[in-house]
Amino acid sequence: MAFPGEKDEPFLFPSTSYHRDPPEYLSSDLLSSPLPTHSFFQPFVGDSGLPVYIHPYAVESSASSISLCYPSRRVHSRFIDQVFKADITISPSTQQTQQGSQSHCHVISSFSDLSVTLDIPSSHLTFFLVRGCPFVTLSVSHHTPPLSISTVHKVSSFTSNDSFTKYTLKLDNDQTWLIYASSPIKFSYSDGVITFSKAVPSDTDDGDGVNVIVRIALLPNLSSANEDILDRYSTCYPVSGDAFFTKTFCVEYKWEKRGFGDLLMLAHPLHLQLLSKGEGNVTILKNCKYSSIDGELVGVIGNSWLLEADHVPVTWYSIRGVNQHFFDEIKSALSKDVVTLGTVYLTEDVYRNGRIIARAARLAIIAEEVGFIDVIPTLKMFLHETIQPWLDGTSDGYSFRYDAKLGKISIDAYSAGYFLYGIAVLAKIDPAWGMKYKPKAYSLMANFMNLARGSNSKYTRLRCFDLYKLHSWASGGEQDSTSEAVNIYYSAALMGLAYGDIHLASIGSTLASLEIHAAKIWWHVKEGDNLYEDDFAQENKLVGYLSANSRLDKMRNCYTEREIKIGLHVLPLLPITEFLFNNVDFVKDLVKSTPSEYSVLDMWMGFVYALEGIYNNEVALKKIRGLKGFDVGNTMSNLLWWIHSRHDYRKMGSCHEKQCCFCREKDEPFLFPSTDDQRDPPKFFSSDLLSSPLPTHSFFHNFVEADGNNPVYIHPYLIKSSASSVSLCYPSRRADYRYIYQVFKADLTISTSTQQTQQGSHSHPHVISSFTDLSVTLDTPSDLTFFLVRGSPYVTFSVSHHTSLISIATVHKFSSFTSNDTFTKYTLKLDNDQTWLLYASLPIKFSYSNDIVSFSKAITSAGNDGGGVPLVVRIALLPNSSSQLEHVLDRYSTCYPVSGDASFTKLYCVEYKWEKRGFGDLLMLAHPLHLQLLSKDKGNITVLEDLKYRSIDGNLVGVVGDSWSLKADHIPVTWHSIRGVNQRFLDEIKSALSKDVAALGSLGITTNEAYYDGRIIAKAARLALIAEEVGFVDVIPAVKEFLHEMIQQWLDGTSMEKVCNMVIHIEAHSAGYFLYGIAVLAKIDPAWGMKYKPKAYSLMANFMNLGRESNSKYTRLRCFDLYKLHSWTTYLSNHCDDVGMQQNSTSEANHCDDVGIQQDSTSEAVNIYYSAALMGLAYGDIHLASIGSTLASLEIHAAKMWWHVKEGDNLYGDYFAEENKLVGSLLANHRLCKMRNCYTEREIKIGLHVLPLLPITEFLFSNVDFVKDLVKSTPSEYNEGDTWMGFVYALEGIYNNQVALKKIRSLKDFDAGNTMSNLLCR
Repeated sequence: MAFPGEKDEPFLFPSTSYHRDPPEYLSSDLLSSPLPTHSFFQPFVGDSGLPVYIHPYAVESSASSISLCYPSRRVHSRFIDQVFKADITISPSTQQTQQGSQSHCHVISSFSDLSVTLDIPSSHLTFFLVRGCPFVTLSVSHHTPPLSISTVHKVSSFTSNDSFTKYTLKLDNDQTWLIYASSPIKFSYSDGVITFSKAVPSDTDDGDGVNVIVRIALLPNLSSANEDILDRYSTCYPVSGDAFFTKTFCVEYKWEKRGFGDLLMLAHPLHLQLLSKGEGNVTILKNCKYSSIDGELVGVIGNSWLLEADHVPVTWYSIRGVNQHFFDEIKSALSKDVVTLGTVYLTEDVYRNGRIIARAARLAIIAEEVGFIDVIPTLKMFLHETIQPWLDGTSDGYSFRYDAKLGKISIDAYSAGYFLYGIAVLAKIDPAWGMKYKPKAYSLMANFMNLARGSNSKYTRLRCFDLYKLHSWASGGEQDSTSEAVNIYYSAALMGLAYGDIHLASIGSTLASLEIHAAKIWWHVKEGDNLYEDDFAQENKLVGYLSANSRLDKMRNCYTEREIKIGLHVLPLLPITEFLFNNVDFVKDLVKSTPSEYSVLDMWMGFVYALEGIYNNEVALKKIRGLKGFDVGNTMSNLLWWIHSRHDYRKMGSCHEKQCCFCREKDEPFLFPSTDDQRDPPKFFSSDLLSSPLPTHSFFHNFVEADGNNPVYIHPYLIKSSASSVSLCYPSRRADYRYIYQVFKADLTISTSTQQTQQGSHSHPHVISSFTDLSVTLDTPSDLTFFLVRGSPYVTFSVSHHTSLISIATVHKFSSFTSNDTFTKYTLKLDNDQTWLLYASLPIKFSYSNDIVSFSKAITSAGNDGGGVPLVVRIALLPNSSSQLEHVLDRYSTCYPVSGDASFTKLYCVEYKWEKRGFGDLLMLAHPLHLQLLSKDKGNITVLEDLKYRSIDGNLVGVVGDSWSLKADHIPVTWHSIRGVNQRFLDEIKSALSKDVAALGSLGITTNEAYYDGRIIAKAARLALIAEEVGFVDVIPAVKEFLHEMIQQWLDGTSMEKVCNMVIHIEAHSAGYFLYGIAVLAKIDPAWGMKYKPKAYSLMANFMNLGRESNSKYTRLRCFDLYKLHSWTTYLSNHCDDVGMQQNSTSEANHCDDVGIQQDSTSEAVNIYYSAALMGLAYGDIHLASIGSTLASLEIHAAKMWWHVKEGDNLYGDYFAEENKLVGSLLANHRLCKMRNCYTEREIKIGLHVLPLLPITEFLFSNVDFVKDLVKSTPSEYNEGDTWMGFVYALEGIYNNQVALKKIRSLKDFDAGNTMSNLLCR
């Protein structure tokens, strides 16, 4: 079950028997959806009569009027309040008001994350109340009678501009209000009331019923400069606004706007802290400021905002590990605390029970971290007994109820956070229980974390979280425990880790990080921040109770003692707590300000001492050891765990100490010892590229290997650089049952004059001056620059003003050669039925001789060559010589890409963006996988289905758009099986585990070969996870010891040969096995994981670095091809003779020169990124888990597209498809039946495309019809032995379980990375 969204149908708890009347103030079309219960506009829904604060105004609805207030503040040492006065009241005429007095004062017709729309039925007014808008905007219907504007103050002056579209209203309280109208309005003024009506040009014309938009804004500081700003941006208004989780730790605001011009909104202090200015789409007006209880609101111009929160690791365990000198003390405390659980009195109080559950869960996690697994069975049993009654509803007092009208479960947010923590931990330590209760767990989570907006959702959207303020509201529209708010989303993120739901982990982590930011801004009162007035700030280091319009020193209506306030803003004490309190100076001031006049119980003092331990560890430890009582959710074990995982704060950075997070631009990874191999600088790269790590598996590898003269496939053309010429080929194909390959022939060869070619013959044929994810730029010695962008139907090159003559030759013959009247387009027809179009940015002259066409720039006058402006030439093959397609190529020839990059915008998404020049829209080509994943719902692309180029990868189809968004399937990355193991077979699996674990001992120290050792390591790691899943923990210590011994000798370099192999020779498939073993060992031995985290991350970054900066230590995504969307692994050469390809002529000989990177095991490719994602789960690195999951999903899509040969897909010719259900080796220009240079037997091919057998394998082989055909096609002429047949039987088990099980039980031998236990666990 994925994270609840628009398409998900969560489990529902039994419905409540309480039937409530439909809310009075919501329009009828909103009643079919779950209703908000904690929204910012909640006072509008009930009869509270309280104003709604929409920043910067408080708005109150009463009778048929709407009152606006720019609030002042009332300040005391114990509180700050915003004071409401009706500065402006908008109402219809007296007669209409009386007529409408029997109806509701307003109806909420719509709402969104950032807005609410109020309709006033009696006066046909609509108010678009968008939070953070400096204007209050209303729509005046043509049915609306004259409007009245009144005030509790006196009007000092009232003036209009000449067009009657702007009015200035000055009040005697020194406020000036500006009123803007979209069309002229008339006014009259009498007895302090201003009356408006639409100006009509004649007595019979009412403006065709067009609504007038009226905007009202306070002029801050009576500033003429600010008045100019408000005038300028008054014409563009928002009617609603939504927030989107575009990627982990990011929120994007988008407003629906009307009118014209740019949008002006206001940002509060937290917005300004998080606002990404690097996107270039916002402008901050620092002098345009409004006052607010939340701090100054500053003007921001932009139609959308991107807010980037800190990357806060969500981990099960301490961030830096527990000091092992104190393990025994913690274990002693654990023994006592676990025993004490048996004496705990459980009640029907969901909040108390939740804290008790979370306490037990914390003990289990601490026990795991310090290796005290003896107590975990007792804790597991306790969690079963305390959680299940609530989920199962076995007792009336211990059950949840679902309210369909409000779309909510009968539990408050804080209590839910504690339950989610307990559920997450129990799902982690008891995977079978987790699978059984997953639907109920997700329903409880969705009660607060549903993202859906649709009416088919069962829960309201993000019930408690305020997407403008960026924190939660608890009951009653207030918040008095920031730590419990953080815990809601932290626990949900942990649940995502437990279930391998990266989306849930990502959203939970993002919301937890935002809660932390908000707490630091509005609850943590720091000296000198000037957010609150001195009277309040000097007496309160922590805000107690916070609501939209108030700040109070008390909390929970009674607690004012400072120690209790600290406790309620710290509990529950968790790994994430240190990010909530990472400002050490603030923590010092807070703790030192705590002594109150009263004696405070130990249960509260424990939290104070925990904070003191951040900066004074020894003193705090002594105090903690003296405690006699603890909060119901806290323990001595938890406090000791906290104290013994502190480090010297003076050595800490902004997040205490720099985390070894997923390798990005700003990270500095651990480096293994340097190799002694002194390489010559690569000769084909420009000197400015040599300061950065160079690519080793790039699509343009043939440009830099050997002499650099092997062709490179730049979809749809093969490009070959030789001497001072560049040749283009639109390749044909040759096929046999053993292979398919693209034939290179130099259809067009571009060179400069003969003299220049000879002069440059002793230099390299080309220099790579730049490269990106989707492009490479070649500079030739003759001043030609080729912008080779993958998927462009044109080959584009720039001709320097120094170049006088360009020649185009062909191995064919020219049939005809014509130009248009302006000499900017030429048509070249060849005798092989190809038609090529040539476009020039400037007129060019040509001459034709001996089958060579020569061009030079047209000279407008003697001595004038265009002022040195480069000539841009574009060449494209015309598919099928179609005149209709020629019009398409003509239309888009003026816009050309010079580079292209891929960005991971959000989970399971990749976005392409091209740097383009020229004018008009960009035309590119999409291969079949692009078309499958391309998101067409954004409306920014157009697919031209008739424009097709052939390719070995399938038809390439035209797509118009400057950027593409590719959305892959959401693949759960889980430690354990997706649906759980059939418990009837647990004993059989445990028996196999005993034998398989015992057999590990016979392996001992193996070889210096990373690939073999990696598979052995991964095999052992699989056994540990299977043992976890089936509850056979007895074997885990032996596996752990084996993994220590095997992995450490590689990471530590205890054998220099091994560490050298790790540094120099480890290839992607081997790295995947190592990462899997490291991830599992970090999971089952957290202390080991913390110790080896830097080395583990360095190994991962070797293949998964996202950085583009020159200071990066590793090249970007070494193996992953961001155009093809799969990995390349080893370098393959001389494969033509191996598969019997015959060179039929010298002109075709070059196809054998297409050596290069290849891929021959899709499953091992998937494993690289799956294992990296698991490592992210183990270390709480949601970014790594997200990127790893996305790449694994893309690998699976690519495998199904290009390696799985399915009947009827017509991707490959019949010769090849009839004999091959799986492609063996795949290269850019080849499809081979064989793999690894020798294997052609079908069973071996299956094995190499299945191993390692993992939970994610079922998504790789989810097409059951294909699996059936594949397995039935396997019998070969040879007996391949049990080693490979195990994988065949594993696939057979997908559709014929009993037969496959019988065959598996008879196996006597297994692959080096496989076991009987693993096969039985399928």
